[in-house]
Amino acid sequence: MIRYSAITLLLLILLGCTNTGSEELNIQAIVTAIGFDKAEDDKVSVHFQVVYPGGSTQRQGSAPQGGSGNAVYTYTITAESMIETVDKARNLLPRKLFFPHIQMIVFGEEFARDVGFSYMVDYMERDNEVRDEIMVFTAKNDTAKNIMSVYTSLTANPSEGTINRVQNTYSPMGLKDGIYLEDIIQWAYGHHHDPVTMGISRSNPDAQASNDEALKNIHANQNAYDLTGIPLYKKDKLVDWYTIKESKGWALLQDRVKETLIITANCPNEEEKKFGLLLKDIKTKKDAKVNGSQVTITVALDGRGILREVNCKGKINDPKYLTKLRDTINSQMVSYIHMAIEKSKENEVDSFGFGQYLYRHKPKDWKRIQEDWYTIYTSSLKVDATSNIELSGVGTRRRSVHEPDQQNK
Repeated sequence: MIRYSAITLLLLILLGCTNTGSEELNIQAIVTAIGFDKAEDDKVSVHFQVVYPGGSTQRQGSAPQGGSGNAVYTYTITAESMIETVDKARNLLPRKLFFPHIQMIVFGEEFARDVGFSYMVDYMERDNEVRDEIMVFTAKNDTAKNIMSVYTSLTANPSEGTINRVQNTYSPMGLKDGIYLEDIIQWAYGHHHDPVTMGISRSNPDAQASNDEALKNIHANQNAYDLTGIPLYKKDKLVDWYTIKESKGWALLQDRVKETLIITANCPNEEEKKFGLLLKDIKTKKDAKVNGSQVTITVALDGRGILREVNCKGKINDPKYLTKLRDTINSQMVSYIHMAIEKSKENEVDSFGFGQYLYRHKPKDWKRIQEDWYTIYTSSLKVDATSNIELSGVGTRRRSVHEPDQQNK
């Protein structure tokens, strides 16, 4: 009896796998990216980047051939709300929008400053097809549509190329994991942590990188984009941008540097020369002390560095000189953190979540000072940062070609 019941249950499961799913795919427009730009009359232009299966099967990085079409197409709809946008899409697109495969969201700078991302949050949170693990970018001095229109020479899908840039190269800030929709929602609508997103810009804003001819051009830089410094938001609106160095400080303080981080610094006593390290295994520890209205945050960085390039005249095989290089790097890491903190204070945003840290670890003190937190944050907050990066290797060469006795050989 048990055997027959098991067979019956298995048949029910198998019979459920009919061609209904494939029929649904034939009427679905798989959305891989969404962009938001400010439009006229208090409206917003929403851009849906949709995969075209026939185009995506062609060789990655090649220009569209014959009648195969592009790998993706972007549809733009202007409306006053997200639900109205999706409703209008029914009349414009030949298929139903399908959201589970969205990889990235892009905010145009004007949209981010004047409208704010709260415009789309409620709809995206309520829709059961939308996942939280969507990487979020803000277009620096540009529109979301322009960013989404860049076809790179190595990937046929712009959103795929952007995500790969972060996950495979860790971005200039070492942010392998990126910043996601769930992050900015928790920060903006949780407690005591102003949000940030990833930043992005076109390498050559004047280049035409959205057509077939661009992909055939051997000069690939015109089809590229850069991961910029991190944008600062106050609640849901953009207020300023971190530089790359300040962004590194933010990432270090947030303990978000994964795998590797490239750091360059001036050679000791040779400011016109540079040396570079590959930093690994970076860990950040924080603590807080509250004395009345005086808040002190202590930050300690630990990790190791491997020399990757040395243009200095000092002797690399001299332990004393290696100590100077180490101290230079540690000093620079601390300066990155302080630069980022000063920028956030100038804009009156707690992008580090210090308030959230106090809320969790010093609840009694936080309850007493929370009403005056931003005043304390901008006027008297003290951050004591230390860095203990140890040099663990010099690569495959123990001497530098720039050492005086090496140049004469």
